[in-house]
Amino acid sequence: MNFFSDKGIRVPDQISITGYDDSMYASMVRPKLTTVHQNVQQKAHMALKRLMQLIQGEELKELNIKSPVYLITEAVQQRSDSQLSVNKTRIKKQEINNMEKKWWKESVVYQIYPKSFKDSNGDGVGDIRGIIQKLDYLKELGVNVLWISPMLESPQDDNGYDISDYRRIYKEYGTMEDYEELLSEAHKRDIRILMDLFKRIMIKWQEELQGKAWNSLFLGNHDQPRSVSRFGNDNPAYRETSAKMLATCLHMMQGTPYVYQGEELGMTNVYFDKLEDYRDIESINFFTELTESGLMTPEYMMKCLMLRSRDNARTPMQWDDSAQAGFTDGAPWIKVNPNYKEINAAQQLADPNSIFYYYQKLIRLRKEKDIIVYGGFEPLYRDNEQILHT
Repeated sequence: MNFFSDKGIRVPDQISITGYDDSMYASMVRPKLTTVHQNVQQKAHMALKRLMQLIQGEELKELNIKSPVYLITEAVQQRSDSQLSVNKTRIKKQEINNMEKKWWKESVVYQIYPKSFKDSNGDGVGDIRGIIQKLDYLKELGVNVLWISPMLESPQDDNGYDISDYRRIYKEYGTMEDYEELLSEAHKRDIRILMDLFKRIMIKWQEELQGKAWNSLFLGNHDQPRSVSRFGNDNPAYRETSAKMLATCLHMMQGTPYVYQGEELGMTNVYFDKLEDYRDIESINFFTELTESGLMTPEYMMKCLMLRSRDNARTPMQWDDSAQAGFTDGAPWIKVNPNYKEINAAQQLADPNSIFYYYQKLIRLRKEKDIIVYGGFEPLYRDNEQILHT
């Protein structure tokens, strides 16, 4: 049956099905499809699991992604119209190659929150020289852009976002000479630096971006809880799989992916049980206002902060299992997450199946496959209620 053409739905000649329930349906569409095979009745999570296995096992030749990529998570079962023939509209490879290519579209960005990244002088606060010390780590991960949260002169009422001088480096982070050295060392490793130039303005040009914009892909940052705790499951039994699953979903989308520091390790929320442990002014004010007004109990508010506080993402980077997670030789400005002995960079660099190396493989795959960056998305079989497109 010419089901698609009868419905007026254009189907490209070259597609890749990465998840489906009905293997018969897939084989009928195009015999030369590169597919991640699933048995009938299996659901979307099984297809995603198989995709993760391919990436984890470096079977990247088997993962031959073609144009465009579809994720069909549930196909028609026991339907006569599942015996399909497809019109042969072709999307040629040169159509992708003719798209306007930009370095920032093809980049993977790593966000650094400098106060919590790496302390080089033992004062408990991360600094520029600490970033320099870890450039080889970032190069090994594969990122090619560093986005650094504000390091400029500030009274630090809100951890640097209240900038007082746009031409000076905040003294606890270092000097302008340190910053120039960071630029030089990063460029030697083919890594670009983006400074966070924060201005409190709204610009109307955003209204003109309809159909022209490019997505920034992120699950977490310095203002959000840890993504594996928020969107996955940070229980030790599921944390690693959750982190890899979230990374797969993000890095297979069109746009520029951002990795927030520690995300490549599967760092989790911290779950402080005392208000005194928090440093985030927003969290402290939130707790005080709602408890003093009688709207919320202190116990309930502590549970809220454990789930949503910005400090969840601001605890020090967990480099190893030594004191203070290798972040500092002194007393850190905020407590280290107690799980640093189980979750740290040194441990993951020693494990070829770690979350770190999974991110590394995803980033490499993205660099090797233009279709991930520039390919289009078009849902197949959109009017059938038994198919879920994601």
